[in-house]
Amino acid sequence: MTAVFEADDPDLLLLALSDVARAKGMAQVAKDAGLGRESLYKALAPGAKPRFDTVLKVARALGVRFAAQPVAEDRGTRFDTAPKRTRAKARAI
Repeated sequence: MTAVFEADDPDLLLLALSDVARAKGMAQVAKDAGLGRESLYKALAPGAKPRFDTVLKVARALGVRFAAQPVAEDRGTRFDTAPKRTRAKARAI
């Protein structure tokens, strides 16, 4: 699933969720997500535009948790992790 998110393709995410849901059983996943089976099929169909809360319900029913991380830029990371120099250290260099 991490690789799917890195691809930045919503349709690929739905396809991955659909594959996992089919493997676990659509009826059970729908029940665990609080959705009807047909609604689950429609939400995960190619080209579907499900609501975000529906995607979250399905993910939770599959035992998947989404986590946010800062995005690295092409020229290194956006958030500098190197230790900061103090003025005294900068003058000594």
